[in-house]
Amino acid sequence: MAKLKAAGRANKVLLGLVSVTLVIALILTSPWYTPWLVWTHGRTNYVSSSLTPYYAVDKFDTNYTVPKIIHQTWKDSNVPQKWQAARQSCIDLHSDYEYKLWTDASADAFIQSHYPDLAKTYVKYPYVIQRADAIRYALLDHYGGIYIDLDIVCLHPLDFLRTYGFVMPKTWPVGFSNDFLAGAPGHPFLKKMVSSLPSHNWWLFSKYATVMFSTGPMFVTALATSFNNKKSLAVLPDDMYGKYVASPDPLFLHLHGSSWHGEDAKSVLWFLRHPVVIASVVLGLLAALSVYLIILRLRPPQRYSVLEAENPLNKMC
Repeated sequence: MAKLKAAGRANKVLLGLVSVTLVIALILTSPWYTPWLVWTHGRTNYVSSSLTPYYAVDKFDTNYTVPKIIHQTWKDSNVPQKWQAARQSCIDLHSDYEYKLWTDASADAFIQSHYPDLAKTYVKYPYVIQRADAIRYALLDHYGGIYIDLDIVCLHPLDFLRTYGFVMPKTWPVGFSNDFLAGAPGHPFLKKMVSSLPSHNWWLFSKYATVMFSTGPMFVTALATSFNNKKSLAVLPDDMYGKYVASPDPLFLHLHGSSWHGEDAKSVLWFLRHPVVIASVVLGLLAALSVYLIILRLRPPQRYSVLEAENPLNKMC
């Protein structure tokens, strides 16, 4: 009987471990599957595929008008040669826009002057890319305009995006990117992003995860998913973004900088590009546990008679 009770306890412990493992797996993967469930096609306010000039679009909202400003950032005024043509393409297509190149020094001064509550978090970020992420949200909140990474080539004028209060591109495998953003000054979502930066200043054991969730695309995705007025957020669809799908006429050509990615990012991206491997491993582990539990339940229990149990000779063996 003692062995039967021990086997029963072992089964319960194993089932508990399986349950806890599944719960932890659901929690850890929630940043990916939650946006996938929330941002369904019918619930998402996609940017119109028409390149109609902004003044002719019926979605024009005078309450949140994106001003004619292009923001870009680099550590100093010497933009690398490999990105100068991309930068110039955006300037040439928007000759009537104000162009601002923010350096580390001018960005620091801006934060200290206009966002003193954020300054303490901003200067203590362990990675430069976190400050590069944070400054773009603050600039759009304060000035409004369009932020474009230096490794993005502009192929079309972006005037029509001024009809939307806030625009973010859809990215792969789920969620939204922050390499291109357009926003009206003071838009509620921009304010939410800026105010949320200190509370999201987490260390997540690796550079890639830390950046992604503290200031990067997963930070944007998580806040957008929990934002009350999702209809005020316009999403740039894949064919217009042109980064992950072949498109006949995208807005951009992406040179794929991602200079901040380290070895940890390569490992994560490899797994994301091979979902079959992940699914196979998880299913294999669950199948192995299931088979083990079935064997335990089908195995005939050992029976002992009362006389055998009370025989002192058996206890001596």
